[in-house]
Amino acid sequence: HAHEIVDRLGIQQLDLLYLHCADGSTPIEQSAEALMQLQAQGVTRYLGVSNLNATQLEQFLSVAQSVSVQLPFNMLQQENYLAMQSMCKQHQ
Repeated sequence: HAHEIVDRLGIQQLDLLYLHCADGSTPIEQSAEALMQLQAQGVTRYLGVSNLNATQLEQFLSVAQSVSVQLPFNMLQQENYLAMQSMCKQHQ
């Protein structure tokens, strides 16, 4: 679909392509590898992720680099935020 988006927009390359969320059946590492292939093909310049928990983000980062991370946040359920905060401190 990324190739179709580039063609439809009439551009040569996307600036940023996101893994929007985990689908629950595809390993995060496999998704990261697929995005890296698109990056290697020149379809996108950068990769980003959103709506991943700390464990999923660690899995993604073990395979690919992300220039942007959009965190899921819920004021009533802050466990993911606290786990993500701890992980970020470890990766400073």
